[in-house]
Amino acid sequence: MAKPVASLAEVPLDALLPDHRAVLGELRRLGARLEAHPAAAGRTGWLWLSENVERPDPEDDLYRLVLGGSVMLFSTGVDWLSAGLDVAWCPRLAVRASVEVACWCPVNHNAHDVQEGYWAVGTDDTLVEGFGDAVTMLLRFLDSGRDDPEALRAAAGLPLEGHPEQGSRRE
Repeated sequence: MAKPVASLAEVPLDALLPDHRAVLGELRRLGARLEAHPAAAGRTGWLWLSENVERPDPEDDLYRLVLGGSVMLFSTGVDWLSAGLDVAWCPRLAVRASVEVACWCPVNHNAHDVQEGYWAVGTDDTLVEGFGDAVTMLLRFLDSGRDDPEALRAAAGLPLEGHPEQGSRRE
């Protein structure tokens, strides 16, 4: 895994998505839209796993991240809220967007998605469409101004108590 970078412009997309070279400029433009949002400024990071570039065996049902972007909206180290965008094999290439909160279940699951979108990719057009729809979903969430993980957990019906290390929610 490469060291995370602040901008999609720094990610070697041509090596990660070699079958989609014709649309990499469009993906960079869409990523820049997300990075430019005031709520994302200085809070965005991108990482990639070059070892996951090759299409896995169709029988492999693991989620193999190729590219991941995250906007960390709130974090105390024990509680957090983030918005993420992934390109991964699962088992087909797909784009996934999510809004995630820390898990406070009695059994720690680490995190829960409170909003999620998934777009299967087969062509250059579906990659751009899925990536664009994922960015739009995240921009709408950022525009909503919702930044309290506890309120999002409550709205999703997730536990508000129970994690043994939860500590203070909003210090």
